[in-house]
Amino acid sequence: MNIFSTRIFNSKQSYYSKKALISMLAAIFVVGFGFSILSVPSQVLAVDSNYVVLFNNRTLDHQNNTSTWSYTVYEIHEDPDLSHWVWEPCFSEGERVVSTTPEAQWVDSDGSTGHYGVKWNIEGGFEWDVSGVTFTVTITGQPAVDYNGAVAVIKTGQAGDHDHGNQPHFDLIIPGPSCQEPPEPTYTISGMKFNDENENSVNDEEPSLEGWTITLEGPDQLNDFTATNEEGDYNFSNLSSGSYTVCEIQQEDWEQTYPADNDGCHTVEIENEDVDGIDFGNYQVPIEEEPETLGSITVCKIIIDSEGNIVDGSELFGAEFNISGF
Repeated sequence: MNIFSTRIFNSKQSYYSKKALISMLAAIFVVGFGFSILSVPSQVLAVDSNYVVLFNNRTLDHQNNTSTWSYTVYEIHEDPDLSHWVWEPCFSEGERVVSTTPEAQWVDSDGSTGHYGVKWNIEGGFEWDVSGVTFTVTITGQPAVDYNGAVAVIKTGQAGDHDHGNQPHFDLIIPGPSCQEPPEPTYTISGMKFNDENENSVNDEEPSLEGWTITLEGPDQLNDFTATNEEGDYNFSNLSSGSYTVCEIQQEDWEQTYPADNDGCHTVEIENEDVDGIDFGNYQVPIEEEPETLGSITVCKIIIDSEGNIVDGSELFGAEFNISGF
């Protein structure tokens, strides 16, 4: 009995599956030469008869859009031997498998276990030691890690007896590729509102305007609005790719200078990235004060007869008068 049997399991127990979690290093990303390696808290899954399966990491090849999944299989004790094991992912399309190490084959149905997946046949003379043996699978795509995303099918029996070994097999849930559709990415449209004091349609580090209503129209009959904050900024979030119209609500005694066309609105195309700088400029229209009116006096000169009556047609215009006392 080797170190794994004495430290982890009692080999004299009956055959059944056990699961143990070992806390490994926190997530570490190493990016370079187009590759990313994700080492996550690894999950050790074992049968107390013979073998432990450890998920090591997922390596992403960004240039080729592939991912490599690495596992180490440890032997608990010498007998019975490992006949073969199958890596059964959540997907059943063998053409997604690009390569394996050691070399393996895709099976639609393993003859002795009934499972599909990548099958490693362990031939006679396969050497085991306490450090374990590492197996890798490279697949197309870069799915996330699902901690219940694959099954390690351990088939014991005489090495090389791939389909009819007289020992049971053990199905171990292990981390693997996620087959859940990733959520659709979302994006933002943002900008600011400035007081275009010099009326040149350019924000020359001029004051911002708070409390202005900005509206948004977009796909699927989207209608939304928000208000500029104390810095004059606004944003719309959780937007999908597509065409949007961004406008402002006009305010009394203000004149819009930017944008000067398109009815004062912006047409924005989101194409898989956020869009910033969708700004609006206005200046305050000066209020012209009307001169103060005190009143008016109309004066004319008339002729009155001896009886005190106004003589018709006696009004005299163009005469000069001197009025005082106001």
